[in-house]
Amino acid sequence: MSEEKQDKRVYHYLHGEGFGSVAGEWLENKDFVFSISDRSYCFHIVDPRDQRTLVVFDGHIPWGGLPRGASIVGVIPGTFIRTQKEHVRKPMLWEEERLHAFNIKNNRVELFINRYLLLLPKSVACVRRYDSRSLRPIYTFIEVSEKGVIWRNSSY
Repeated sequence: MSEEKQDKRVYHYLHGEGFGSVAGEWLENKDFVFSISDRSYCFHIVDPRDQRTLVVFDGHIPWGGLPRGASIVGVIPGTFIRTQKEHVRKPMLWEEERLHAFNIKNNRVELFINRYLLLLPKSVACVRRYDSRSLRPIYTFIEVSEKGVIWRNSSY
């Protein structure tokens, strides 16, 4: 393996699991492989020379949430978050319409979220995650620096 194919950290913030990081590795055929919570991922589209940071999260990306130079390298259909109808707060007029794409079934409300894989430059990005009890949005700022990634949650 050449000098430029060093191991790369993958930072994640998954629904119901919290945040963390794992190490990925480059295979001889230039595929990048890593595992998060008993699921393995393999990408051929990530260049070993790319200096951007690989970030994985469950939720949505609000309009204008990604900085210039960011790339979405994968969107994996996620899962439904479910809660009781009485726990869901009323929609606010100023919020995005997509935020309220709930399905209501038998007094239960569900929201579909995806798993996004992003390559982020050293900057700040904004993503939207959700509280599993009330489905309220939690805006999370991802600060990428030389030292790694810091996740800052809103107190919405």
